Amino acid sequence: MKAKIAYEPNIDLSDSMVAPDSWTFSIGAVLPDDFVVCRKRNGEVVSRYGDATWDRTHYHPRNVACTLVFNYWGNGVGSPQQQDLAAEMRFLMSILIYKRPGHPLSNRSLGHYISMLREVAKFSEANGCRIQDVLGSRDLLKWFSSDDSKAHYLSCLTPLLKVLYLLGQKEVVFSVPSAADVENILRPIMVRLKDRNNQHPPIPTKIYSSIISALKKELDDWEAVEKRYIALLLDCLKDPFMGRHPEHQKNQGVKKKDRRLDFEAMLRKYDLEAYFMEKALAKQIQGLATGLVTVMEAARRYIIVFRVLKPGGLIRIVVPDLAANVQHYLNGKTRADYFLEGMEILYSTDRTPNPSRLKKLLAPLLEYPHKCYYDASALIEIMDKIGFDAENMKPFESRLPEIRDIEIEGRTQYAIMIEGIKIPEARPIGNSFERELIPLSSMALPNDAESLPGEAVGEPVENKATPVEHT
Repeated sequence: MKAKIAYEPNIDLSDSMVAPDSWTFSIGAVLPDDFVVCRKRNGEVVSRYGDATWDRTHYHPRNVACTLVFNYWGNGVGSPQQQDLAAEMRFLMSILIYKRPGHPLSNRSLGHYISMLREVAKFSEANGCRIQDVLGSRDLLKWFSSDDSKAHYLSCLTPLLKVLYLLGQKEVVFSVPSAADVENILRPIMVRLKDRNNQHPPIPTKIYSSIISALKKELDDWEAVEKRYIALLLDCLKDPFMGRHPEHQKNQGVKKKDRRLDFEAMLRKYDLEAYFMEKALAKQIQGLATGLVTVMEAARRYIIVFRVLKPGGLIRIVVPDLAANVQHYLNGKTRADYFLEGMEILYSTDRTPNPSRLKKLLAPLLEYPHKCYYDASALIEIMDKIGFDAENMKPFESRLPEIRDIEIEGRTQYAIMIEGIKIPEARPIGNSFERELIPLSSMALPNDAESLPGEAVGEPVENKATPVEHT
């Protein structure tokens, strides 16, 4: 008689992929060691539940390598305690793959979960307890989460606890705190870490300028070689032997008369030798990939220009005054056909005939036209709503003692200057508890404060070093 299925693996399977075993009711709460968790596309068994590593490579559309390693201690068999902790990790991963409701988890997400469980296992071993003891105890959970080095694991720990709580003790074998308890435990920790990750001292304007200039040069250099670089990339993608070393082609059975150009010859063909030399890129396929990653990272850092102001800090925003600009037009001082251009809301590509495709694509990353216009009352109302105690100021009137070293007189004409103190109790719009914490090292740096049409400079109320925000 065919066993009744309790759970199917919640994974994305294309037509060519072969699913692992189904979890039947007869199995019980824990899978047996010989249960098949991964199969190749020809049906061959790759990994079983009791294995130290689950190889899920064949469940990726492009066969990208993915292994879930349970031997958190490294090489060797491991002590009895370590083996028990690895067994708990396997059990929890099986819960996520088979019993977790909702959309399937990607291999990458499963990798994040196994990394988090490895850290919990290390913590459990150091404190002589089990993983279920940590996940089921408010005190141990708080102790584990309070370690600053574990901060980036909280984004996986919270949803895991919610899944375990929803499934209940019958399915999970042990009890965990409720979703409300988890939030009460982790919210203060996440808020503290979020505040800690806010940048307090500003980076000097000259350093901002050099960073932004370096990023812009990287993108300008890329634009000059873009078409040739992409053509080289496409050639290498179409033919797996293109750009490969002659010895590699020989070993792969390619006859001498059929051998493709090696990579250095390809660079000469597309006139990219100087670019690869300037960027110190390896003259091989790996260098081609590194160059793409570098330019994408430069573009990403150019996109993110917002930085968080610390609670109790001061922000000063200087932007063009809509009322003043409209009055200027009504008084006949601005021609109608120059009105929009004069308000600096267009990209240069909007005013340039036949701009290149790349310039149009990167214009939002490299230029900073105004997206919105305000008058003083509208901007004060917005700032009040998002947690600032804001007021209108005059040119060079500020609670910032060094305002005359920062503010440029030309930017105060036909402009409004609003200052606001960030209210410490205020919470940003949205669920701050669920929002991902962004480490300072991954934040992009804002543009030169003195070179933007709108500027905002912040500092704590006690006149200490301050962050900078751009709006």
